[in-house]
Amino acid sequence: MHGSNIVVSAPNATHVTRRLEALDLLVVCDIVMSETAALADVVLPVTQWAEESGTMTNLEGRVILRERAISPPAGVRSDLDVIAGLAARLDAPVAFSTEPEEIFAEPGPRVRRWQGGLRGHHLRADHP
Repeated sequence: MHGSNIVVSAPNATHVTRRLEALDLLVVCDIVMSETAALADVVLPVTQWAEESGTMTNLEGRVILRERAISPPAGVRSDLDVIAGLAARLDAPVAFSTEPEEIFAEPGPRVRRWQGGLRGHHLRADHP
C-alpha cells in the first residue's frame, strides 16, 4: 500500500479493514503510522513530499512539479526507490527508473492529453 490510508478514506472502511486483516501479508509504505499502517505486517518509511523531487497529478488532473526542499532522514527511501528495489528483487523483466524526469516522460506517448509535448521542464517556474 502506497500513499493511502484506506482504512479511514475508503467508502466502506469496515469492509476494507476486514479484507486487509484477512491478507497473508500487508506491506505499507507511509510517512506516519496511519490506521492502515497499524494493520501491516511490514511498514516501510518513505519520503514525504518535501523530501523528494518529481511530479504528482492532483484530483483535477493537473500535473504539479515538486522539487526537494530538504533531505530525507537517513535510511528513508522514496516510493520510486522502494518500487524499483522490489522489482529488481522479483527479477522484473523491465527496469524501473528512479529518475523523476524519465518517469514523467514515459506515459507521454500513451496519454492523449500529454501527446504533443508536455515535459517536465514545462512545469518549472522559469519556463517561458
